[in-house]
Amino acid sequence: MKVLIEKLSEHYDYILIDSPPVNVVTDAVILASQAAGTLLVARQKQTVKEDLQKAIEALQFAKANIFGLILTDVKDGGLSYGKYNKYKYKSGYGSGYGYGYGRTKAERSESASVEN
Repeated sequence: MKVLIEKLSEHYDYILIDSPPVNVVTDAVILASQAAGTLLVARQKQTVKEDLQKAIEALQFAKANIFGLILTDVKDGGLSYGKYNKYKYKSGYGSGYGYGYGRTKAERSESASVEN
């Protein structure tokens, strides 16, 4: 596998390897130790904190470079994005300020000809 990764590295900038779960078989830990970095993938409301901690410890023991965590199957339950949800403008940025932002080119030239 090490030779394969070296050969592929000659032709590609990024090589993504999907492996079995870290806590199920040792393949993932072995691959992670040979890779430039590892991304852990956890499923919301299914992956428990203790299992995630065990996976991190196994990868650290193998001296794997952990890049981060991807959380999948995130359900928002119809919730909004907090206080920022109210900013849904029908017109573009800066409309109403007289700067011409948010208007099409035709609308800006039309208003310019009316002003002159």
